[in-house]
Amino acid sequence: MRHAASPGALLEDAIRQIVREEVRAALADAERIRGATTPVRAPRFGSGPQALTPEDVSAKTGVAVQTLYNWRHLRKGPRSFKLGRLVRYFESDVDEWIAAQPRKLP
Repeated sequence: MRHAASPGALLEDAIRQIVREEVRAALADAERIRGATTPVRAPRFGSGPQALTPEDVSAKTGVAVQTLYNWRHLRKGPRSFKLGRLVRYFESDVDEWIAAQPRKLP
């Protein structure tokens, strides 16, 4: 049985995920500028919940990114949150939403 993490802990994990993404992108840019041929990996700060981008959710569900944004305003689809100006989805929320969808018969 999973215990729900506190909202503060979830927010902290989401912030860490975004910082990791930004650090990874900055390191990749720096390496590209210097002409390095081997990628540099950003440090991993924890194993908390994954914060997915709308593009990640689109790839996982087959739902267009614009549809996800539209659903967000209609309070439909997987639960999402904003972190600053960024929209993110917890992977567990997306998985729960997928599991709750009716199955189509072949």
